[in-house]
Amino acid sequence: MSSDTLEVYRHSGKYTTSGLLLPLAAAVTVGYPLGLAYAYLIRWIPIAYINLLVTFGYGFVFGWLTQRLLKSGRVRNKVLAGICGTLAGLIGLYWNWNGHLHVLFKDTIWFFRPDQIGQAMAYLYDHGSWTISSHGSEGGEPVTGLFLAAVWLAEAGVIVGASAFIPYSYISSTPYCEKSGAWLDQAKKIDTLESIDDTAQVALLQTGNLQPVLDAKPRADGARVFTRLCLKRAKQPTSFCTLCVIRVTRRTDKKGKVQETSKFLTGDFVIPSSMFDLLAQFEDFRPGAPKPA
Repeated sequence: MSSDTLEVYRHSGKYTTSGLLLPLAAAVTVGYPLGLAYAYLIRWIPIAYINLLVTFGYGFVFGWLTQRLLKSGRVRNKVLAGICGTLAGLIGLYWNWNGHLHVLFKDTIWFFRPDQIGQAMAYLYDHGSWTISSHGSEGGEPVTGLFLAAVWLAEAGVIVGASAFIPYSYISSTPYCEKSGAWLDQAKKIDTLESIDDTAQVALLQTGNLQPVLDAKPRADGARVFTRLCLKRAKQPTSFCTLCVIRVTRRTDKKGKVQETSKFLTGDFVIPSSMFDLLAQFEDFRPGAPKPA
């Protein structure tokens, strides 16, 4: 196995106009029924934390749809992916308000223009659209003013944030093979190496030299700090794969749940496809076992 210096993968930044416009067109198309469904769910469910989950789910749908269409459109630009996700989220926010006003006001129109939504928001800011009751009493004081505006901003942040984060995260973390036109979205995680902590070794690793990985000892049984190798490749054969080296720390919280934090020691190194199977041999690397050749 070679320890020659490797290069970190970087996106080409290429994209197509159709690849960027299709997610926005999809957000406009599916947003109307989704906005109505979301508005009815929020209206019918009086439990705050469930409403929060519904809000996250609404933003997730727009983010997931944008990510899938950017992937199929072969957009290899993480900045444009984030912008596209943000615009899709804003479209989702518009349809959310359209549905909210339709549900809130009886015998009203099905489509609200942006200026009509602005007028309705000004009215609701002064008069409120929902109430907070105490001790199980009916009715309650309407929520208005700055507190209501803060709730609106939080809701908008969740919807637009989720819609932007999902496609940005996928595009920025998934290499793409320009030669074969395939995303390297098949990941293999190998957690059998001891933690690489020596400063000199980490520095050598960050230059693209894999010798610290090749020299690493097997992870001791039950070790909470260790090195993870994350290998990425496409479903179909491509001219290259990638390798990322991560230091992982696991802790158990008071409830007995294992929490994991990761520190990326390297970016995604470009490796020959033939090297993938060689590095994958570390999956069976255990104390007392021979080091992969």
